[in-house]
Amino acid sequence: MVQMFIYANMETIGSMYTQQMFDLTRTETTQFNSVLVSLSGFIGFAFLLTYVWTKLGKR
Repeated sequence: MVQMFIYANMETIGSMYTQQMFDLTRTETTQFNSVLVSLSGFIGFAFLLTYVWTKLGKR
């Protein structure tokens, strides 16, 4: 649920915010936000693997 909220915000206002704050072109903004979304996905996947391997739900 939280990850979906983050993605929704990144997709709707993230590009405009990034472009204004860092004075980037549209291409640079797209590349920057793509990296951020990818990192968010990798972190989420790492948490999922940690949850599965360590069986945190059973403690």
